[in-house]
Formats: sequence, C-alpha cells, structure tokens
Amino acid sequence: MLKDKYGKKFVEGWTESTDPQKFVYEDIGIAAYLLLLWEKERAVKGWEKKQTFVDLGCGNGLLVHLLNSEGHGGLGVDIRRRQIWSIYGEETVLEEYTVVPEDSRFNEYDWLIGNHSDELTPWIPVMAARHSQSQNVFILPCCPFDFFAKFNQRQQADASSYDGYLKYVQLVCETSGFRVERDKLRIPSTKRACFVGWAQARSDEERVERLEAVDQLIRKAERARTGLAEAAAEFVPRKEAVWKNHLPADVNEQLRRCIFDLVMEENTTGTVQISGGRLWRRGGRLDVHALMAAVPADLREHMKCFGNGISSFLKQHAHLFQTSLDKDSGLTMVGLNASGQRPSVSGKRATKKTNSTAATISNRTRPCWFHVNHPDGCPLSAAGCHYLHLVSDHNPALSDGHNDRVVVVNIG
Repeated sequence: MLKDKYGKKFVEGWTESTDPQKFVYEDIGIAAYLLLLWEKERAVKGWEKKQTFVDLGCGNGLLVHLLNSEGHGGLGVDIRRRQIWSIYGEETVLEEYTVVPEDSRFNEYDWLIGNHSDELTPWIPVMAARHSQSQNVFILPCCPFDFFAKFNQRQQADASSYDGYLKYVQLVCETSGFRVERDKLRIPSTKRACFVGWAQARSDEERVERLEAVDQLIRKAERARTGLAEAAAEFVPRKEAVWKNHLPADVNEQLRRCIFDLVMEENTTGTVQISGGRLWRRGGRLDVHALMAAVPADLREHMKCFGNGISSFLKQHAHLFQTSLDKDSGLTMVGLNASGQRPSVSGKRATKKTNSTAATISNRTRPCWFHVNHPDGCPLSAAGCHYLHLVSDHNPALSDGHNDRVVVVNIG
C-alpha cells in the first residue's frame, strides 16, 4: 500500500510548516485514487505505457513525487519553490514559474491535474480543451475562484458556498466538452469532492462550438469583473506577497527569538513553579505596539507580508506566546505561554481535540522550541508536551520523563 510505502518516511522527514499528518496522507490518498483510475483507463483502452501528467499549482510537490515514483512521467509547476522540493531527488521534476493560461500549453501530456490549484482551477479544463482533443483532467477544488477573481457566490444562490463553487467548476468542465464524473475522495480533508473530465472525440464543427461556449463563460466573468460590456480583464496569478503567509524558516526563527528575548528582558511577573520543584522563568508582558516598535525594521518588513502582521504571527505561535487584554489600560499585552500548549477551544471542536490528544502526542515530529531555547527548558514534561524533547547541547539535562504539572505562583 502507498500509505505503508511512503507515509512514515515523509511524515518524519517533513520540512514544511504545514501538518504532515494531514498533507502527507492527503496526497497519498489522491495518488492512490489517480493510480487506480489510470490503471482502469489503460485496461479499457488497451494501453501498456503509463499515463503522463502535469500538476498545475503543485505546492509541496509530494503528489508529483508519488506519481513519478510509481512510474508515471510528468511534472509539477508552481509559482513558488518549496523547501521540501530538495529532498525528492532529480527524478521528480518540479518547476518554479507562473502559469499564464492564455500563454501556456501542455498538450503533450495525457492529464492535467488541479489539486487545490485555486486561481488556475477553472482554467484547467479550458487549457486542455483548447490545445488537445485527447487530454483528460482531474480537479480537486478548494479555494473558490472564477477566471479572474474570487468566485461570486451569488452566481449560485441556491447552494452553500462550497457546493455552489463545485457546480460552477462542473459547468466549466462540461462546457469545455468533457464527460464529467464527480466523486468524493477518502482523504483527511473537508474538501474531498473531485471531478474527472474525460475528453470526447468531436468533429471540428462541434469542437469550435464548444470553444465558443467556453469563451462566452470567460467573457461573462470578465463583465462581472470589470462591469464593462467590452471587458478586458486579465488572469491574475497569485502575487508573491500572498504566498508569504508562511514566512521563510529563518525569518520565522528570528522573530520567535526576538519576541522571546524582549519578553524575557521585562521579567516583571515572577516565575512559574512546576510540581516537583523546578522553577520556570516566564518573563514579563509587553504592549503589542511597544513590542513591534522594538522589533528590528527588517523583520517588521517581513511581517507586512504575513497576513495580519503581528497578530497572525502570535496566533501561529500560540504555544509559545500568549496575548491578553489589560483591563486598566485597554492594551493588548504579550507574554510567554506558561502552559506550553495552544489555547483550548469550546464545543464540539474541543471534544474532538481532547479525544485526539494521545494520538497527537504519539505522532510528534517537531522539536519543542521551549525545550531547546528557554534557559529552564519546557514547562511541560517530555510525556506531556506535544513536541519532541530532544537532548541538546543547550539543555542536555531537560529530557525528563516526569509527569510535571504547571502551577502559577507569584515569586518576587
């Protein structure tokens, strides 16, 4: 099975900031689906040679690597290179450039794949129909886009946002001339609906009619975008700034260290005592505006490309930093998270998270930042922390096995 063959290897070696338990097994599930689909196609058509493909908007590139490793020639293209690309080896072909639908041709390949391809999603069946009469498509929609902008749900007022977008993607595929099959994948994701578009043999006249119908769909999207009868909208690829929702690893670490040092320098709120006697320095609390003013200018520039700036960064690192509202001043204060855990959520999500705690801890793959960088190590025990406690040169004695419990006390 692909899961046994590739799962553990890539979960343990994952270098991205995303959750390997989700993304590795999601791509393994997609690869398994495509391999079975293509095996059936070869049997029906009497082919011996395995199908070729292009994955447009390939992201981490794992799906491309899996399909290449199973004998299917093909490549992945994305606007931004990912760190993990370097571990796949030369046999996995991944290219970094912007795909512009009007200027791009991939007609020498058997399949076009759109796996969470966002802005490119509606263009994929159009590109295949325009440049080939035999190329098939596989589309797994996620973020909703029409040809030029975010998908307008009012176009499908009788459906939910996701269902409305699925209907739109199916319409584009069918208008482009494909025989469309809708299916649902067994993957760890809420966006599991996919489309398989089979190219149909058509006369030249029928093909021209189909392409004209596609052009009408595109012009309709242009008019919606510009508000003009004779519209001149252009495809807008995702800008580099949008991709910086996940900062480069080195910048992330600089920001973590910078904020940590600033909070520790305050040192005005006492310490945390762990049952068993160990004391843990929790530093002080800083107004978020004062904190940002103290962050070096070059790091602040990077933060501008990170979603909502400092608030998004702190949410991403809620297991390290804690924000709270000071009732007297009305200011948002930032300090260290002495619990060493992300804040719990309420309701059904909280129940689900509680039930999965043991599984999460047993599948830990990332080192604990506090254990490595805090002078007193992590406030949690190795058994209770959601991150790995590795013996390091910095804190060689802090890989304990005690079931410590955090108790907040005011000392000094």
